[in-house]
Amino acid sequence: MAIRISDIAKHAQVSTMSVSRYLNTPQKVAEKTKLKIITAMKELNYQPDKIAKSIAANKSFIIGVIIPDIKNPFFSSCIHTIEGYMNYLNFNILLCNSEEDSEKESKYLDLLLTRNVDGIIIFPISVNSVIRLKHTKTPFVLVDRRFADVETDYITVDHCSGAVAAMEHLIKLGHRNIAFINGPGALFPYAERYRGYCKALKHHNIPLDDALIRECAPMQHAGYDAALDLFQQGDRPTAVFLGNNLISVGAIKAIYDLNLKIPGDISIVAFDQLPSSDIIRPKITCISQPVEFIATNAAMLLIGKIEKTGYKNVQKVTLKPELIHGQSCCSPKNQNANANIFI
Repeated sequence: MAIRISDIAKHAQVSTMSVSRYLNTPQKVAEKTKLKIITAMKELNYQPDKIAKSIAANKSFIIGVIIPDIKNPFFSSCIHTIEGYMNYLNFNILLCNSEEDSEKESKYLDLLLTRNVDGIIIFPISVNSVIRLKHTKTPFVLVDRRFADVETDYITVDHCSGAVAAMEHLIKLGHRNIAFINGPGALFPYAERYRGYCKALKHHNIPLDDALIRECAPMQHAGYDAALDLFQQGDRPTAVFLGNNLISVGAIKAIYDLNLKIPGDISIVAFDQLPSSDIIRPKITCISQPVEFIATNAAMLLIGKIEKTGYKNVQKVTLKPELIHGQSCCSPKNQNANANIFI
């Protein structure tokens, strides 16, 4: 037998109108009354008709999220925070993993738009996807990546200043022969990290040496191959700046496979904290992004656009990353000397 609103009202000893108001606009119901209704619903095992509710509100209560790589801890951490925030507001998440593939991203965009999601949070690969979204009425927010020629809401970090901080740390220790293994330069974060690498070298009058730079897919196996190629050359660098966390994992494995030590042979700074960073030894010095803040603000911004309660102007948010000290760096003077001066 189906549970009706009148049954809940009778069980909770409140009016039918109060139950109806709770199901549609709970923020307008007094906390004491709300508690009675929730208790009655649980005791009667009542499940709200989400389809009917979505029709009444002209919403699907579904948010689409497109990420480039679910294996990357940065993106999976963002998803965890976004899902928690949306769940609190009774929205469901439809998660799509594009795997850094623009065609796959486009297909997922088709899927989300067909499903009439209420909004989309996208960590974009292709500018074409963003242009498509701008021609729809679906609210959306870009995260981590943006495109200079497209005016839209986004939340990202200052990748350039993060790279400068990483390089400054190594240069102040005395390193001049600093390699860089980066992700695809066509993507905004990696282009900015490369710009920061070059900016720091120029500031300290250190010549840019293309032989010290490798560009690869932002994945572990690619970082491994790039590091093997780099560290097997004749004039091995004394330090390396690594463009993302998965590249870093691959590069570190290559270093150990070459029987080299960190930081005894090579000092390391990574962009983004590594998976299981608390148990990796030595602890890797890294540039840390405020993941929870990024994800929460992306979710808040999108809900504001959906409910038409947010900012009317385009929101361009750029946050500052932070250098987290580990034990993966030392002065080149102390390398190959079993020194225990780690920074």
